Amino acid sequence: MTPLVKHLPLEQRDIVTHKIDDRWRSVLTHVRLIALQCRSAARSDLFKACALLSLEENVARDAHLTALLKGLRNAMSRDPVFFRPGVYETSFDENWLIQALCAREAEDWDSFRFLIHSRIAPSHRRHVIFLICGILEQNCKV
Repeated sequence: MTPLVKHLPLEQRDIVTHKIDDRWRSVLTHVRLIALQCRSAARSDLFKACALLSLEENVARDAHLTALLKGLRNAMSRDPVFFRPGVYETSFDENWLIQALCAREAEDWDSFRFLIHSRIAPSHRRHVIFLICGILEQNCKV
């Protein structure tokens, strides 16, 4: 099983120097913490995860984010890269997720659609959108 968080030498990482607003930096730290917890967990089927979440009224605080991070490996063409909390650099995948959250929160539908279509397989898009919306509603009151 390939870990969710990749530990590669610095020169081999997909590093992007991107200025992230302080408001989203705390969200990124939270994403990284959940990614650390998910790295040894089994892969999750997005369809099953979404079905469980949509039926539960009292979902755990991090349930949407956990389901998304566990399912991203199946939804993307390659394993996503999430760095450890406290690392200033950001990976392409971290930037993609933060930009998707920003676009959804701002109701910038064109950017949101582009971000989802650019990285997520068509069969998983609906579930990823559901989970991103749930993250904003449940976790990231920004």
